[in-house]
Amino acid sequence: MPRENGFYLRLLLSFVVCVGVWYLLGRWMVWPPGVIARTSLELGFPGWVAQARLDGTVFELVTRIPRAGAASPGAMHFRSNMLSACLGTPIAVALFCSHASGHRLRKILLALVFLVPLQAAGIAAFLLVQVSHAAGADAVTGFDNYDRDAFAYSFQLASLILPFVSPLAAWLFFEWRAFPPPQTTLRKREPC
Repeated sequence: MPRENGFYLRLLLSFVVCVGVWYLLGRWMVWPPGVIARTSLELGFPGWVAQARLDGTVFELVTRIPRAGAASPGAMHFRSNMLSACLGTPIAVALFCSHASGHRLRKILLALVFLVPLQAAGIAAFLLVQVSHAAGADAVTGFDNYDRDAFAYSFQLASLILPFVSPLAAWLFFEWRAFPPPQTTLRKREPC
C-alpha cells in the first residue's frame, strides 16, 4: 500500500494546487482534446457541421441546421465548456504528485496522453447531445431516438464517470508495484 501516513493529506493539498494551476492554464490544457473533438466532428458529420471553433476553454459548434420556425435558413450555434470534460487532468497529476515514486514526470505525461482521447470524447458527446435535442435538427442530422439515447449515455459516461475513474486507473496501472499482493493463507483441513 502507499504509505498512508500523510498520503491523503498530500493528495488533498496537491489536488487543490493542481486544480488552481489547471484552471489558470485551462486554455492550453483543453487544447489537445478540443482539437481532437473538433477534427472528429468535422470529419464525422460533414453534412451539417459548418465550423467548429475553440475559443479559450469554450468549444463552439456552428451547424447548417436551420432554426425551427425561421423563414430563412440560418445556422444554429452550440457551446460547450471544455473544462468540465477535462477534470481528470488535475486528478491524475494530484495522484502522481502525492505518491512518492520514481519517474514521476514520465508517468504524469503518459497518463495525460491516455486521458486526452477520453476528454475529446466527452466534449464531442456533450455537443452531440445538444445537437440531437435541438428543435428541427432531426430532418438535417437524421438522428433518431436511439441516437439521442446513445449520445446522452455517452455524455453521462464521459462527464460523470470517466473523469474520475480514468485518472485512478492510470495511476493504478503505473503504481501497481506499490500495492502488495493479497496474502492468502490456506489452512490444512483437519481430518474428521
